Amino acid sequence: MVEVVPCRCCGSSMSIVSTVAVNGYVRWCCSCCGHEHFRSPATAVGSEMYAGDSDYNADLAVAADYRALLQWAHLTATADILLEKRAEPLRVLDVGCFNGFYVRHLRELGLNAFGVDFNASAVAYGQAVYGLEGAISTRELQDLIAAGESFDVVTMFEVVEHLEDFSAVIDEACELLRPGGLLIVSVPNNRMFWRPRLDGPPHHLSRFSPESLRRLARRHCLSVVSLHEQMSLYDFLRNYVGSWFRNEAQSSMRGGSFRHPGLANFARRGLNRCKYLGNLLLTPFNAIAYKFGFRYISQVMIARADVSGRLGSSP
Repeated sequence: MVEVVPCRCCGSSMSIVSTVAVNGYVRWCCSCCGHEHFRSPATAVGSEMYAGDSDYNADLAVAADYRALLQWAHLTATADILLEKRAEPLRVLDVGCFNGFYVRHLRELGLNAFGVDFNASAVAYGQAVYGLEGAISTRELQDLIAAGESFDVVTMFEVVEHLEDFSAVIDEACELLRPGGLLIVSVPNNRMFWRPRLDGPPHHLSRFSPESLRRLARRHCLSVVSLHEQMSLYDFLRNYVGSWFRNEAQSSMRGGSFRHPGLANFARRGLNRCKYLGNLLLTPFNAIAYKFGFRYISQVMIARADVSGRLGSSP
């Protein structure tokens, strides 16, 4: 008898497509929307594992300033956010804000932005270096809901693919949205033409296709405004070269620590500083690749809450 579980994106049945365990995880797939999920009989990855991961915390050392941490997904989302017109500055919550670099970016644009993250050291860094004391914290979404907080926009950049039960977190995010507000979610695109080692367990527990994101939005009573797919040869080259620096051992949540950390951090710092020029020079090639169906590496969904304020998952 084939074991099945409900898909958290569309509600259809997911079945095991690979019995070969990947780092102890079994791969499930929904034939209806293309969502993939990795499950393990062992204890789920806890937030403390990310907070204490040296690879994540090393990001603080390689960024020249907050702008160096902005990615395609942040800039794409910002363009959509700035199209929203309100009498008062938009209230934005960035869930999984890390050190608050995107919060700082939005505040520079005149928005009333806040952020939450469980990584206390990253939050402390942002409060001290970016002047975000009072703007970012380690509060839980349930704490914000209990306090009666509400926002015009809630963003979740590269967050939900890490979660065992992402549907519950999206429910909480929707509860924080004002009627007609925007939920913005970015995740790696399962249509990417080359998959880096980090796009799997325990680092990533889910893989999303554009269709699975659309189904996820509808399941949470959201209307998709737009869905953007990235094609970046620069990011492909950066990740491909970066894979050569990784140890084979799973010593980091991202798929292996760096063999030569000094050299790797030097390269990462340099690549961060030249990424805008690199992407600009490769723009014509990205456009050609996109036309032929190539995608890499991210996708961003912009979805709107019902103006009546209806919230939560649909049956």
